Amino acid sequence: MKSVIPYWYPRPTGRLRLEPTPAFTHDSMVNTMSETSAPSEKAEFNRLWWHSRRGMLELDNLLIPFVEQAYRDLNAEDQARYRKLLTCEDNDMFEWFMQRSRPEDPDLQRMVGIILKRVQPD
Repeated sequence: MKSVIPYWYPRPTGRLRLEPTPAFTHDSMVNTMSETSAPSEKAEFNRLWWHSRRGMLELDNLLIPFVEQAYRDLNAEDQARYRKLLTCEDNDMFEWFMQRSRPEDPDLQRMVGIILKRVQPD
């Protein structure tokens, strides 16, 4: 039976070794997580970090630093408000953060205000 590998394809010379590939981790995620955190807390933070990445660079520049630097300092109610904010449409959030409009929901108004105050201190 003939070989199906073309003659120009490099032939292996010896035993093939597959090196394990390191798992992808974002440096800022690794650096901001304490080693004592429970695995479920790390998973929740990673999920929030990825959901904070949006389709607009302007939103990424607001939300990623916020989740990395300020999210853990929020109380439980504000953390829930942030998770609620992540369910909103990018265009709506862009309008809110550019202060062209305000969210109708008071919880979202509070969260937008917290984020804006962080980037625009008095």
